[in-house]
Amino acid sequence: MSDGTALAERIAERRDGSGDPRELVGELRRALVLVPVEAGGLWTAELGGVRWI
Repeated sequence: MSDGTALAERIAERRDGSGDPRELVGELRRALVLVPVEAGGLWTAELGGVRWI
């Protein structure tokens, strides 16, 4: 599992217009992601017709 450093680096690369988006997705899949839970369910929102966690 990633410690988050590589994920932060991939995010920074995308923000400055460089980097490969596929590498960012790969790092996100390996990272520990904390998601808030309320009333027994995940916090979600809809944007552009897509439900996001």
